Amino acid sequence: MKALVLFITTVFIIGLVNLFTPTPIPLNESDCANRICSISKDDFDYVLQMKDVGNIYRIGDQRKAFIGTYENGIAFDGKATYQYSDHQEMPISKFPFEKYDSKAERVLVIAQRIISEKLYTSYADYRKEYADVHYYFRISNEGLALFDDKQYEYGLIFCEYRDDIFQRFFIRLTETGDDKSKTWYTFGTIDYEPNVLP
Repeated sequence: MKALVLFITTVFIIGLVNLFTPTPIPLNESDCANRICSISKDDFDYVLQMKDVGNIYRIGDQRKAFIGTYENGIAFDGKATYQYSDHQEMPISKFPFEKYDSKAERVLVIAQRIISEKLYTSYADYRKEYADVHYYFRISNEGLALFDDKQYEYGLIFCEYRDDIFQRFFIRLTETGDDKSKTWYTFGTIDYEPNVLP
């Protein structure tokens, strides 16, 4: 009898908790598409993680970058720029941020074109705990062709929300089925310090 009373009490408590716990509102295609397209190309933060090139970010006035390798590369640590040659570090005058700002703007424009022209298949996150966090746009072959720097076989744009507020979106591009060939771009609110070191 005590076991039955305990069971009924437990079910009642769980029911009350579920009743007063807000259920997540699933994200939808329209809202996510609008959020992506509302990011201004005149004022945005970005992270570029480019296969065989390097990593660069701009968050407000903060910048860091590492392009190439320690054998042949260039880095900006937030204060100074360095040229690397055979693991030797030599200070130089400046980092070519203009080139990568232009690259970031071009990628953002391509992503917004993919979304506005519906060159994707969209879907919500199937995991209940992420229903109000992530929403996905799988890029079509026609959309992938807009990235003319390389030929990609797979592309995904996904939005990330926190507490029902849009944070950022990511673009993942893959040249082959090999995970090592991934390129990542991030736009929006970047509230962490990305790693730029090779």
